[in-house]
Amino acid sequence: MTFLNLGRHEQALSWFDRALAIRPDFVKALNNKVFSLANFIASRRLFAIYGRSKSVDPDNSVAD
Repeated sequence: MTFLNLGRHEQALSWFDRALAIRPDFVKALNNKVFSLANFIASRRLFAIYGRSKSVDPDNSVAD
């Protein structure tokens, strides 16, 4: 199992950076980095939006 497979995108990103530092033309690492970065950014944005929703309506059970 890898960090990518576990959905642990933030940790996966650091390992892709290490692999790319050693081999900058490693296409699989580049592709997986893009995938992880997109998922990591999306997750952070989603949590921010849910936080905003919760601040507008503290009883919002969906945000919980």
